[in-house]
Amino acid sequence: MNRIAKQLGRTLVACLFVTSVPCAEAVIVIDDFDTPGGPIAVVMPLLDGEKTLVETTSPEILGGQRDALFDIVGTTERLVGFSAEINSGSFWYDGHTPGTLAIFQYDGLDTDIPGVSPELVNSENLGGIDLTDNGHLFLFGLGFVSIDHPMNIKIEVHSTSGAASFAGTVPASPGTPTMYSAMFRDFVGDDDVFTNATSIELCLNSEAAEDIDFQLDYFIAAAPEPSTLAIWGLGIVGIVWGAIRRRRRC
Repeated sequence: MNRIAKQLGRTLVACLFVTSVPCAEAVIVIDDFDTPGGPIAVVMPLLDGEKTLVETTSPEILGGQRDALFDIVGTTERLVGFSAEINSGSFWYDGHTPGTLAIFQYDGLDTDIPGVSPELVNSENLGGIDLTDNGHLFLFGLGFVSIDHPMNIKIEVHSTSGAASFAGTVPASPGTPTMYSAMFRDFVGDDDVFTNATSIELCLNSEAAEDIDFQLDYFIAAAPEPSTLAIWGLGIVGIVWGAIRRRRRC
């Protein structure tokens, strides 16, 4: 279903989408989850407050490495657990009780040590990347194949001059591909972080809600206006994945 949705998106955009921004500049891929890194976590059960840290190194991930931290938040009386993994080009999250935070950090190669120190170390080692692509891009996009309940998220960007953060709620879209956008202008903090980013952190299910299931396809910096996203729907998936595949063939 995942690949069918992506192919449908490419077909729609080929027929309908027109933009003045070249496709090669229309997106910066932070993570397309094509690099599995093996099963991320299967936690059933662990104690309240348990943390699991998994690192995946790949040149296809922004900064060369994905740090994934899963933090169980709840009570042992109701503990069931959760499962999460990256395969088939998606991040799959199956939540139960209690709720679990899923935090992805993109900060370059760092000193996090899975199994020894289950914490994220923010190395801020992206090298000052311009997430706006010289003024062409102005939002983060999260591409969901499906999400069965509304889910709170947080995004934090650091630079040498400071930090900026965003908090929002992804609406439920069970069984329907959708892109959630976090506009750079809606971040609170230092506006200059987007032109000189040293690290990016994405926290999914930031309020640790229970029983949320979702499938995340990509995390990008992109250009389309929110109105364009609403009009084209699946077409934006085609733009994203068309750009990704063209880059890889170059």
